[in-house]
Amino acid sequence: MTPTLLLTVAWMAVAHAVDPPAVLEIRAHSQAVAKAIAAGNAVTLEVDYNATRTPYPAVGNYGETLRFVRLWRFSEDEGQELDDRPAKIVHTSETAAMAWRGEYLFGSDGALRFAYVDDPRRGEFRFYFAQAENIRVIAGETVHDDTAAFSQAAGAVTSRAGELYALSATLLERHGKWEVFPD
Repeated sequence: MTPTLLLTVAWMAVAHAVDPPAVLEIRAHSQAVAKAIAAGNAVTLEVDYNATRTPYPAVGNYGETLRFVRLWRFSEDEGQELDDRPAKIVHTSETAAMAWRGEYLFGSDGALRFAYVDDPRRGEFRFYFAQAENIRVIAGETVHDDTAAFSQAAGAVTSRAGELYALSATLLERHGKWEVFPD
């Protein structure tokens, strides 16, 4: 086989690789949440720490933003009701010239399903979770279905997502049902 033919066959195998059903399910859930947000079927609570981005001594500009997104549930029996659990949490942090971003997507059962992390020192990572197990990691452009090498990073991501999820529950408990007022 010529090197060109071998490269073509290898590219075709990668281009036509089939994603595992769990990954397809997570992507469908992510698209459904994005569609609900775009349609206005979500309520967002945003917490902005140092909103004016006042410089800190020896650090420079600093700020963190947390966005907790909850979706409306619709049922024939109860009508429209705001879900008590966040569907998505977005955490951004800016320090001097660096910006970090983490996005966490949760299932209707509250389990972490997907995490996107953009770390200026380490790059972009996408973590897929099914039944509390890390099933796929995409590091930059490279897909890893053997996730053993990423177990420490996946543990850190899971831990951070759990902390933010718990914070969401605390905010809900202390401040009620994030009341929504009509326009």
